[in-house]
Amino acid sequence: MASFLDKYRKNKSELMKKVLERVDAESNNYPKDDRFWTLTRDKEDKGEAVIRFLPDIHSDENWVKILHHSFQGPSGSWYIENSLRTIGQEDPVNNANKKLYATGNADDEAIAKKRGTKTTYISNILVVKDKNNPENEGKVFLFKYGKSIFEFISTAIKPKFDDDEAFLPFDPFEGRNFAIKIYKSDKNQQFTYEASKFLKESAIGDSDEEIEEILNQTYDITEFIADDQFKSYGELNKRFLQVWEGGTSENEYTDEEEEEEDVEEEQPRTQKKASPPPKVSKKDDDDEDDDDDLDFFK
Repeated sequence: MASFLDKYRKNKSELMKKVLERVDAESNNYPKDDRFWTLTRDKEDKGEAVIRFLPDIHSDENWVKILHHSFQGPSGSWYIENSLRTIGQEDPVNNANKKLYATGNADDEAIAKKRGTKTTYISNILVVKDKNNPENEGKVFLFKYGKSIFEFISTAIKPKFDDDEAFLPFDPFEGRNFAIKIYKSDKNQQFTYEASKFLKESAIGDSDEEIEEILNQTYDITEFIADDQFKSYGELNKRFLQVWEGGTSENEYTDEEEEEEDVEEEQPRTQKKASPPPKVSKKDDDDEDDDDDLDFFK
């Protein structure tokens, strides 16, 4: 029987090819972009800053919502891709998950949940105060955030109680700065933003000219939901099969594959489907931790 070293020498080039493919899959989906701001944490794993959400003057959008998947397959390789559901199309991972939920089997549902959809939002922000990186103050950045932070925004726009004042955080004149704070909860040792809050009403500048100068620095956030940000169904399915099943030729995607009934993958068919709220707290629909997403984006 050939030794491991003999096999390694013989297949070294093939192994290198696989390593390069994995690096491409895991690193190149979200290359570093200096336009993005990240809340950094200190040695005690605490982070705090004051930011102001800004409207995008290029597209009149306040945020864009991106659905994506990031999970590890049985072989150890990763699937990290934007979901076509972001732009209203069928997605192979979502379709595969629906089949698992349809079985009603608890083990199948656990697999589908592991491969579930994660949600990220992108907005323009003005950094008002950055305790750990003061050089960022006064500058406009893009900001990726999850459902925990979006909960604050949606509650400000549509309060849960009648006596709470509604306001638009993105308004450059009558909006409010957002004191964002992150720390580890003593209860479950998971990161939380629960101490964050909107501050009092204020304008982002002292004059129309100053406000316009700030807004002119915003970026067109619709670029992140343009068609070129998404691979085709066939490309995504091929990658999915490589990660989850080894990608054999017998189970490659074909255009003749039957369409599935449009059912949310996060909702098992054995349960009653609940109407989704405009956001979630720390966990999204499929119990994925959106704070893990933020670490991943960094």
